[in-house]
Amino acid sequence: MKRQKSQKNNGFLTGEKKMKRYKKLLMVAPLACMLGTGAVTFPTASHADAAPVAASEYDFGQGSTYSSENISNALYVRLRAGIEASPELRQKFKIADDERIQVEQGEGNFNGEKTPAINYGLRDQLSKVTASSTGTNITVNPTTVTEVEAGKIELLSYRNDTPITQKQFTTEKQVKRVDTVTATNQYGFKLGFESSTNFKVNALVAQAEQSFKASAEFNFSHTDTNTVTNEETVTFKAQEVQAAVGGTTNYFTRVGKAKFSGSFQTDAALTDLKLKLPIVKNTNNQTVVHTEEVTLTSQDIYTIFKNTPSIPLPAYLSFDDNGKKVLVKNVTFNYTGEMGYNTAAQAEFITFDQDKSL
Repeated sequence: MKRQKSQKNNGFLTGEKKMKRYKKLLMVAPLACMLGTGAVTFPTASHADAAPVAASEYDFGQGSTYSSENISNALYVRLRAGIEASPELRQKFKIADDERIQVEQGEGNFNGEKTPAINYGLRDQLSKVTASSTGTNITVNPTTVTEVEAGKIELLSYRNDTPITQKQFTTEKQVKRVDTVTATNQYGFKLGFESSTNFKVNALVAQAEQSFKASAEFNFSHTDTNTVTNEETVTFKAQEVQAAVGGTTNYFTRVGKAKFSGSFQTDAALTDLKLKLPIVKNTNNQTVVHTEEVTLTSQDIYTIFKNTPSIPLPAYLSFDDNGKKVLVKNVTFNYTGEMGYNTAAQAEFITFDQDKSL
Protein backbone atom coordinates (compact mmCIF):
# COMPACT_ATOMS: atom_id res chain seq x y z
CA MET A 1 0.00 0.00 0.00
CA LYS A 2 2.83 2.37 0.82
CA ARG A 3 4.38 1.65 -2.56
CA GLN A 4 1.13 2.42 -4.37
CA LYS A 5 0.78 5.65 -2.42
CA SER A 6 4.31 6.57 -3.35
CA GLN A 7 3.49 5.97 -7.01
CA LYS A 8 0.48 8.25 -6.75
CA ASN A 9 2.56 10.90 -5.10
CA ASN A 10 5.20 10.52 -7.75
CA GLY A 11 2.54 10.77 -10.40
CA PHE A 12 1.26 13.99 -8.86
CA LEU A 13 4.76 15.42 -8.65
CA THR A 14 5.46 14.52 -12.23
CA GLY A 15 2.28 16.27 -13.38
CA GLU A 16 3.18 19.34 -11.34
CA LYS A 17 6.59 19.53 -13.00
CA LYS A 18 4.98 19.26 -16.42
CA MET A 19 2.58 22.05 -15.55
CA LYS A 20 5.46 24.29 -14.44
CA ARG A 21 7.33 23.54 -17.66
CA TYR A 22 4.19 24.27 -19.70
CA LYS A 23 3.82 27.63 -17.95
CA LYS A 24 7.47 28.33 -18.71
CA LEU A 25 6.83 27.70 -22.40
CA LEU A 26 3.94 30.13 -22.31
CA MET A 27 6.15 32.76 -20.75
CA VAL A 28 8.78 32.62 -23.49
CA ALA A 29 6.36 32.46 -26.41
CA PRO A 30 7.12 35.41 -28.73
CA LEU A 31 4.70 38.29 -28.53
CA ALA A 32 4.06 37.89 -32.25
CA CYS A 33 1.84 34.89 -31.62
CA MET A 34 -0.38 36.90 -29.29
CA LEU A 35 -0.71 40.21 -31.12
CA GLY A 36 -2.03 41.11 -34.53
CA THR A 37 -2.40 37.65 -36.03
CA GLY A 38 -4.04 36.09 -33.00
CA ALA A 39 -2.23 32.83 -33.81
CA VAL A 40 -3.24 29.95 -31.58
CA THR A 41 -0.13 27.78 -32.12
CA PHE A 42 2.98 28.11 -29.98
CA PRO A 43 6.63 27.78 -30.97
CA THR A 44 8.36 24.43 -31.02
CA ALA A 45 10.37 23.31 -28.03
CA SER A 46 13.60 24.05 -29.86
CA HIS A 47 12.36 27.61 -30.47
CA ALA A 48 11.30 28.01 -26.86
CA ASP A 49 14.66 26.77 -25.57
CA ALA A 50 16.60 29.19 -27.77
CA ALA A 51 18.24 32.28 -26.29
CA PRO A 52 15.59 34.97 -25.62
CA VAL A 53 15.41 37.81 -28.14
CA ALA A 54 14.74 41.36 -26.95
CA ALA A 55 11.58 42.91 -28.42
CA SER A 56 13.58 45.79 -29.91
CA GLU A 57 15.73 43.31 -31.87
CA TYR A 58 12.82 41.31 -33.28
CA ASP A 59 11.18 43.04 -36.24
CA PHE A 60 7.98 40.92 -36.42
CA GLY A 61 8.51 40.51 -40.16
CA GLN A 62 8.35 44.27 -40.74
CA GLY A 63 11.75 44.46 -42.45
CA SER A 64 14.22 47.34 -42.40
CA THR A 65 13.21 49.22 -45.58
CA TYR A 66 9.80 50.25 -46.86
CA SER A 67 8.00 48.08 -49.39
CA SER A 68 4.40 46.97 -49.89
CA GLU A 69 5.17 43.62 -48.25
CA ASN A 70 6.91 45.09 -45.21
CA ILE A 71 4.25 47.74 -44.64
CA SER A 72 1.54 45.06 -44.97
CA ASN A 73 3.32 42.99 -42.31
CA ALA A 74 3.64 46.03 -40.04
CA LEU A 75 -0.13 46.45 -40.27
CA TYR A 76 -0.89 42.72 -40.02
CA VAL A 77 0.83 42.20 -36.66
CA ARG A 78 -0.99 45.21 -35.16
CA LEU A 79 -4.41 45.24 -36.79
CA ARG A 80 -6.62 43.13 -34.53
CA ALA A 81 -5.14 44.30 -31.24
CA GLY A 82 -5.01 47.91 -32.42
CA ILE A 83 -8.65 47.99 -33.52
CA GLU A 84 -10.04 46.05 -30.57
CA ALA A 85 -8.28 48.37 -28.09
CA SER A 86 -9.94 51.46 -29.58
CA PRO A 87 -13.56 52.29 -28.67
CA GLU A 88 -13.83 54.50 -31.76
CA LEU A 89 -12.60 51.80 -34.13
CA ARG A 90 -14.74 49.13 -32.46
CA GLN A 91 -17.70 51.39 -33.15
CA LYS A 92 -16.69 51.81 -36.81
CA PHE A 93 -16.62 48.04 -37.24
CA LYS A 94 -19.70 47.55 -35.02
CA ILE A 95 -17.79 45.21 -32.67
CA ALA A 96 -19.83 44.52 -29.52
CA ASP A 97 -18.24 43.90 -26.10
CA ASP A 98 -18.61 40.13 -26.53
CA GLU A 99 -17.23 40.15 -30.09
CA ARG A 100 -13.86 40.34 -31.80
CA ILE A 101 -12.30 40.20 -35.25
CA GLN A 102 -12.02 36.68 -36.63
CA VAL A 103 -8.52 35.21 -36.46
CA GLU A 104 -7.04 33.77 -39.64
CA GLN A 105 -5.57 30.33 -38.98
CA GLY A 106 -4.61 27.07 -40.63
CA GLU A 107 -6.52 23.81 -40.45
CA GLY A 108 -6.52 22.45 -36.91
CA ASN A 109 -7.65 19.60 -34.69
CA PHE A 110 -9.72 20.22 -31.58
CA ASN A 111 -10.66 17.25 -29.38
CA GLY A 112 -10.20 14.90 -32.31
CA GLU A 113 -12.29 17.00 -34.68
CA LYS A 114 -10.77 18.86 -37.60
CA THR A 115 -11.34 22.60 -37.70
CA PRO A 116 -11.25 24.21 -41.15
CA ALA A 117 -8.67 26.79 -42.14
CA ILE A 118 -9.75 30.44 -41.96
CA ASN A 119 -8.38 32.84 -44.55
CA TYR A 120 -10.31 35.91 -45.67
CA GLY A 121 -7.43 37.51 -47.55
CA LEU A 122 -6.38 39.96 -44.86
CA ARG A 123 -2.81 40.27 -46.09
CA ASP A 124 -4.03 40.99 -49.60
CA GLN A 125 -6.36 43.70 -48.26
CA LEU A 126 -3.52 45.28 -46.30
CA SER A 127 -1.27 45.34 -49.36
CA LYS A 128 -3.69 47.85 -50.92
CA VAL A 129 -2.88 50.54 -48.36
CA THR A 130 -1.62 53.72 -49.94
CA ALA A 131 0.49 56.59 -48.71
CA SER A 132 -0.01 60.25 -49.49
CA SER A 133 2.73 62.88 -49.58
CA THR A 134 2.72 65.22 -46.61
CA GLY A 135 4.39 68.18 -48.33
CA THR A 136 1.96 70.88 -49.48
CA ASN A 137 4.56 72.67 -51.61
CA ILE A 138 7.12 70.72 -53.62
CA THR A 139 9.57 72.33 -56.04
CA VAL A 140 11.79 70.21 -58.27
CA ASN A 141 14.57 70.78 -60.77
CA PRO A 142 14.44 68.05 -63.43
CA THR A 143 17.60 66.09 -64.13
CA THR A 144 16.67 65.73 -67.81
CA VAL A 145 15.15 68.46 -70.03
CA THR A 146 14.77 67.95 -73.78
CA GLU A 147 13.33 70.49 -76.18
CA VAL A 148 10.88 68.76 -78.50
CA GLU A 149 9.38 71.71 -80.37
CA ALA A 150 10.52 75.28 -80.99
CA GLY A 151 8.99 78.18 -82.85
CA LYS A 152 8.63 81.93 -83.10
CA ILE A 153 5.55 84.13 -83.02
CA GLU A 154 5.96 87.38 -84.97
CA LEU A 155 4.32 90.28 -83.17
CA LEU A 156 5.61 93.10 -85.41
CA SER A 157 7.82 93.63 -88.45
CA TYR A 158 8.21 97.27 -89.54
CA ARG A 159 10.54 98.66 -92.23
CA ASN A 160 11.33 102.30 -91.45
CA ASP A 161 12.71 104.15 -94.46
CA THR A 162 11.62 107.54 -93.13
CA PRO A 163 14.05 110.05 -91.60
CA ILE A 164 12.46 109.79 -88.12
CA THR A 165 11.74 107.07 -85.56
CA GLN A 166 8.25 105.66 -85.99
CA LYS A 167 5.92 104.66 -83.19
CA GLN A 168 4.21 101.32 -83.94
CA PHE A 169 2.02 98.84 -82.04
CA THR A 170 2.35 95.07 -82.00
CA THR A 171 -0.60 92.89 -82.93
CA GLU A 172 -2.28 91.08 -80.02
CA LYS A 173 -1.93 87.32 -80.42
CA GLN A 174 -2.82 84.22 -78.42
CA VAL A 175 -1.31 80.76 -78.16
CA LYS A 176 -2.52 77.70 -76.22
CA ARG A 177 -0.09 76.20 -73.72
CA VAL A 178 -0.52 72.67 -72.38
CA ASP A 179 1.50 71.43 -69.40
CA THR A 180 1.30 67.90 -68.02
CA VAL A 181 3.12 65.93 -65.33
CA THR A 182 2.90 62.37 -64.02
CA ALA A 183 4.31 61.55 -60.59
CA THR A 184 4.56 57.87 -59.64
CA ASN A 185 5.88 55.68 -56.87
CA GLN A 186 6.71 52.02 -57.42
CA TYR A 187 4.28 51.02 -54.65
CA GLY A 188 1.41 53.17 -55.86
CA PHE A 189 1.73 55.95 -53.29
CA LYS A 190 0.09 59.27 -54.19
CA LEU A 191 0.79 62.98 -54.26
CA GLY A 192 -1.87 65.18 -52.70
CA PHE A 193 -4.32 62.40 -51.87
CA GLU A 194 -5.28 63.70 -48.42
CA SER A 195 -4.48 67.37 -48.87
CA SER A 196 -3.73 69.61 -51.81
CA THR A 197 -0.10 69.54 -52.98
CA ASN A 198 1.34 72.28 -55.15
CA PHE A 199 4.01 70.83 -57.44
CA LYS A 200 6.33 73.26 -59.23
CA VAL A 201 8.80 72.33 -61.95
CA ASN A 202 11.72 74.65 -62.72
CA ALA A 203 13.54 73.64 -65.90
CA LEU A 204 16.50 75.02 -67.81
CA VAL A 205 15.84 74.76 -71.55
CA ALA A 206 19.07 74.82 -73.56
CA GLN A 207 19.06 75.99 -77.18
CA ALA A 208 21.89 76.49 -79.65
CA GLU A 209 21.40 80.25 -79.47
CA GLN A 210 20.58 80.64 -75.79
CA SER A 211 19.39 78.93 -72.63
CA PHE A 212 16.47 80.12 -70.56
CA LYS A 213 14.40 79.09 -67.58
CA ALA A 214 10.92 77.67 -67.89
CA SER A 215 8.52 76.65 -65.15
CA ALA A 216 5.14 75.06 -64.66
CA GLU A 217 2.93 74.60 -61.62
CA PHE A 218 0.54 71.74 -60.98
CA ASN A 219 -1.93 70.97 -58.23
CA PHE A 220 -2.49 67.42 -57.00
CA SER A 221 -5.69 67.56 -54.98
CA HIS A 222 -7.73 64.69 -53.47
CA THR A 223 -7.52 62.50 -56.55
CA ASP A 224 -6.61 58.95 -57.48
CA THR A 225 -4.88 60.03 -60.66
CA ASN A 226 -1.11 60.34 -60.93
CA THR A 227 -1.32 62.81 -63.81
CA VAL A 228 -2.26 66.48 -63.80
CA THR A 229 -2.74 68.53 -66.97
CA ASN A 230 -3.05 72.30 -67.22
CA GLU A 231 -4.30 74.15 -70.27
CA GLU A 232 -3.75 77.87 -70.55
CA THR A 233 -4.22 80.52 -73.22
CA VAL A 234 -1.24 82.86 -73.27
CA THR A 235 -2.03 86.35 -74.59
CA PHE A 236 0.61 88.66 -76.01
CA LYS A 237 -1.06 92.03 -75.66
CA ALA A 238 -0.52 94.88 -78.10
CA GLN A 239 2.25 97.20 -77.01
CA GLU A 240 4.09 100.21 -78.29
CA VAL A 241 7.37 99.74 -80.16
CA GLN A 242 9.81 102.41 -81.36
CA ALA A 243 10.96 101.51 -84.89
CA ALA A 244 14.41 102.98 -85.57
CA VAL A 245 15.42 104.70 -88.80
CA GLY A 246 17.34 102.90 -91.53
CA GLY A 247 16.20 99.33 -91.11
CA THR A 248 13.55 96.79 -90.16
CA THR A 249 12.39 96.32 -86.58
CA ASN A 250 11.14 92.83 -85.73
CA TYR A 251 9.35 92.13 -82.46
CA PHE A 252 8.71 88.47 -81.54
CA THR A 253 8.55 85.82 -78.82
CA ARG A 254 9.94 82.31 -78.84
CA VAL A 255 7.59 79.43 -77.96
CA GLY A 256 8.01 75.69 -77.76
CA LYS A 257 7.68 72.51 -75.72
CA ALA A 258 10.13 70.65 -73.52
CA LYS A 259 9.99 67.21 -71.96
CA PHE A 260 11.37 66.77 -68.46
CA SER A 261 11.94 64.03 -65.92
CA GLY A 262 13.49 63.46 -62.52
CA SER A 263 12.81 62.18 -59.01
CA PHE A 264 12.44 63.52 -55.49
CA GLN A 265 11.88 62.25 -51.96
CA THR A 266 9.26 63.22 -49.43
CA ASP A 267 7.55 61.70 -46.38
CA ALA A 268 4.17 60.09 -47.00
CA ALA A 269 1.36 59.22 -44.58
CA LEU A 270 -0.30 55.79 -44.58
CA THR A 271 -3.96 56.26 -45.45
CA ASP A 272 -7.04 55.03 -47.30
CA LEU A 273 -7.01 51.41 -46.14
CA LYS A 274 -10.19 49.61 -47.23
CA LEU A 275 -10.97 46.59 -45.07
CA LYS A 276 -13.68 43.94 -45.03
CA LEU A 277 -13.48 42.14 -41.69
CA PRO A 278 -15.55 39.22 -40.34
CA ILE A 279 -16.68 39.62 -36.73
CA VAL A 280 -17.15 36.63 -34.40
CA LYS A 281 -18.11 36.00 -30.80
CA ASN A 282 -15.26 35.90 -28.29
CA THR A 283 -15.94 32.22 -27.61
CA ASN A 284 -16.28 31.00 -31.21
CA ASN A 285 -13.76 31.84 -33.91
CA GLN A 286 -15.48 29.71 -36.55
CA THR A 287 -18.92 31.30 -36.84
CA VAL A 288 -19.05 34.77 -38.40
CA VAL A 289 -21.75 36.92 -36.80
CA HIS A 290 -21.46 39.85 -39.23
CA THR A 291 -19.00 41.35 -41.72
CA GLU A 292 -18.13 45.04 -41.84
CA GLU A 293 -16.50 47.17 -44.56
CA VAL A 294 -14.64 50.28 -43.43
CA THR A 295 -12.11 52.62 -45.01
CA LEU A 296 -9.50 53.60 -42.45
CA THR A 297 -8.14 57.14 -42.52
CA SER A 298 -4.59 58.15 -41.69
CA GLN A 299 -5.73 58.96 -38.13
CA ASP A 300 -7.32 55.50 -37.76
CA ILE A 301 -4.05 53.86 -38.83
CA TYR A 302 -2.17 56.09 -36.37
CA THR A 303 -4.51 54.88 -33.60
CA ILE A 304 -3.82 51.23 -34.48
CA PHE A 305 -0.06 51.75 -34.27
CA LYS A 306 -0.29 53.74 -31.02
CA ASN A 307 -2.45 51.01 -29.45
CA THR A 308 0.29 48.40 -29.98
CA PRO A 309 3.39 49.95 -28.34
CA SER A 310 4.92 46.55 -27.53
CA ILE A 311 5.64 46.02 -31.23
CA PRO A 312 8.67 48.11 -32.25
CA LEU A 313 8.22 50.69 -34.98
CA PRO A 314 10.36 49.80 -38.02
CA ALA A 315 13.09 52.24 -39.05
CA TYR A 316 11.28 53.33 -42.22
CA LEU A 317 8.23 54.57 -40.29
CA SER A 318 7.78 57.46 -37.88
CA PHE A 319 4.94 59.14 -35.98
CA ASP A 320 3.57 62.58 -36.73
CA ASP A 321 1.98 63.11 -33.33
CA ASN A 322 0.69 66.57 -34.20
CA GLY A 323 -1.04 65.46 -37.39
CA LYS A 324 -1.82 62.00 -35.95
CA LYS A 325 -0.31 60.10 -38.87
CA VAL A 326 2.08 57.24 -39.49
CA LEU A 327 4.73 58.43 -41.95
CA VAL A 328 6.76 56.42 -44.42
CA LYS A 329 10.10 58.22 -44.46
CA ASN A 330 11.84 59.41 -47.64
CA VAL A 331 9.46 57.96 -50.21
CA THR A 332 10.86 58.25 -53.74
CA PHE A 333 8.60 59.63 -56.46
CA ASN A 334 9.57 59.67 -60.14
CA TYR A 335 8.04 62.26 -62.43
CA THR A 336 7.85 62.89 -66.15
CA GLY A 337 6.08 65.60 -68.08
CA GLU A 338 5.92 68.13 -70.82
CA MET A 339 5.60 71.88 -70.55
CA GLY A 340 4.99 74.65 -73.00
CA TYR A 341 7.06 77.77 -72.69
CA ASN A 342 7.49 81.23 -74.11
CA THR A 343 10.20 83.81 -73.72
CA ALA A 344 9.71 87.47 -73.02
CA ALA A 345 9.12 89.51 -76.19
CA GLN A 346 12.34 90.31 -77.99
CA ALA A 347 13.25 93.10 -80.43
CA GLU A 348 15.51 92.66 -83.43
CA PHE A 349 16.79 95.45 -85.72
CA ILE A 350 18.21 94.70 -89.17
CA THR A 351 19.72 97.64 -91.07
CA PHE A 352 19.03 98.04 -94.76
CA ASP A 353 22.68 97.25 -95.47
CA GLN A 354 22.44 94.01 -93.50
CA ASP A 355 19.18 93.22 -95.23
CA LYS A 356 20.80 93.51 -98.65
CA SER A 357 23.63 91.21 -97.66
CA LEU A 358 21.23 88.44 -96.57
